[in-house]
Amino acid sequence: STLDLITRSITLRGISAVDHQDAMPGYLSEFGRALREGALTYPYTRLTGIDRAPGALCELVAGRHLGAVLVEL
Repeated sequence: STLDLITRSITLRGISAVDHQDAMPGYLSEFGRALREGALTYPYTRLTGIDRAPGALCELVAGRHLGAVLVEL
């Protein structure tokens, strides 16, 4: 939790791809390879039917799903 991070004096620091544009071609190549080989997976939720689309959007905005939400028509 956030409180645990604070009480342990942990520092979080983000990085931006804008700061490392020179590394982008290599990253995209390696990331694509790992996805194709199955070394990385991307979480998604698949729902069927256009009638599920409004609820899927509400759940996505509410943070109920990790990754992408796909609605099959």
